[in-house]
Amino acid sequence: VLNRMLDTWIGILIGIAVNNFRLPEKLDTSTIYVSGIDAVLLSEHPYNVPYSKVELNRLIKKGVQFTVSTVHTLDEVIALMDGVDLRLPVIVMDGAVLYHLREHRTIAYEALDPQTAAQAEELLESEGVHCFVTALLEETFLTYYGTLQNQAEQAYFTEHRASPHCHFIRKSLRSGKEQILCLTAIIASERSGTLQGLVQEAFPDAVRVNCEPSPYPGFCYLKIMSSNAAKQEMLRHLQAFTQTERIVTFGSIPDAYDVFIQDGGGDATVKKLTKLCHTQAKGR
Repeated sequence: VLNRMLDTWIGILIGIAVNNFRLPEKLDTSTIYVSGIDAVLLSEHPYNVPYSKVELNRLIKKGVQFTVSTVHTLDEVIALMDGVDLRLPVIVMDGAVLYHLREHRTIAYEALDPQTAAQAEELLESEGVHCFVTALLEETFLTYYGTLQNQAEQAYFTEHRASPHCHFIRKSLRSGKEQILCLTAIIASERSGTLQGLVQEAFPDAVRVNCEPSPYPGFCYLKIMSSNAAKQEMLRHLQAFTQTERIVTFGSIPDAYDVFIQDGGGDATVKKLTKLCHTQAKGR
């Protein structure tokens, strides 16, 4: 029995030693690597696979500066990137907000002009469209809503209101002191082009209007943000915050990013990131 116990403990110690042994490696820690999420870090599977999480955490622990930039809201990013130790601020809402997850504070944001936001909301209401109003009050994200008009809006409300990072409040309780970040309407896909053109024509220089796919069949998101809300602007804020000179971006849109991801993303993206970190370190 004692011999068997001794053999077992020797095997355990050898296993621990082998698992924790790493050859010395040099990684690039002077560059910020910024990745998209959909079709970049994530493939068709809605959440990160174990390899991506483990490898990203290993790189971050060794000093690699990594973060994400996405069209998703803050609560969606927290859910999608669950298990990844994001130490740098993240860019969310397509460039409207730069938020530090660890410090629970907003580093930078671009809000709609209050009058423009009110007029845009009235324009949508005149077209029979209800919109969710995402706003920032000090360090709290609020989403104001009215009467939900379709099953997609009801599903959106039910799925997002459970998040501790997104508080849903009736529009009648608005104080007027909030910074309005985005108006989001969930509309039938066939109306998206007409409404997008209508809003953009009404406020040509003040807003940016995007139509994005939604997880609800037959519906899409119509999002209205400040024309100054842009990922490139938030990248500059991120650079100033970290005092880092170089940024490398990963994305799935051709000619829009430093590293173009065209294979569906997922584990392959993380492997490319790891290889690039080694290559850049050797080049320095």
